[in-house]
Amino acid sequence: MAEYDYEAARAHFDEAMASTGGSQPAAHALLELLVEHLALDGVALSLEPQLSQTAAADPEVRALLALAAARTDDASAALRFLKGLSGARAADTWEALSRAAVERGAADEVDRFLDRLADCHPTRPDLHRQREEATRLRSEECRPAEEELRHVIDSGDEAAIESAARAVLARWPESAVAGQALARVKERRRRAEADRLLAMATAWPGPGRGPGAPWHPWPGPPKLRATGVDR
Repeated sequence: MAEYDYEAARAHFDEAMASTGGSQPAAHALLELLVEHLALDGVALSLEPQLSQTAAADPEVRALLALAAARTDDASAALRFLKGLSGARAADTWEALSRAAVERGAADEVDRFLDRLADCHPTRPDLHRQREEATRLRSEECRPAEEELRHVIDSGDEAAIESAARAVLARWPESAVAGQALARVKERRRRAEADRLLAMATAWPGPGRGPGAPWHPWPGPPKLRATGVDR
């Protein structure tokens, strides 16, 4: 449609909406013009009260409204319109929702919306790039917590290090800083326990030996001499 036809077309579709009580054909035509050609998403959403019941239940109409809501960052409205929809139309909305979430810095929402996008359209061209963007966003979100964890690590307090590392991992399981810190705590404890057991074994006197004597395998508890009394 040529650009100079848009206003005339909009006037025609507005009239059709009014004269048909918001019928499905008129609603679809007007919403398609407003959302896909004019990007007047707010105007499109304002038409919802004028829709007939048939139009309001129509998947194509709902898909256009869902996309308009997503592009205005109204996730709750977009999800309401998306209910029961799938395929390319739904994929457009999930992608728009993920982009809006990236702009807001909402990493968890980005991941959730991209999962739904992958369900609708697993070969979507931008899906991999958006996954990378979500990873970058989560890394930026996690950075202040990792910096605070580094200060705790410098303190040398293992209990505090473990607690702080677990807190970071509970929120950001992919955190390499927290994962490595927790692994080091566990390794030091494992070595300390091994050293403790070795020290105990070395200190065990054994028959005829004093503490500190060379270690030999423990022969087991002494056997009781038979006395003829049942025990």
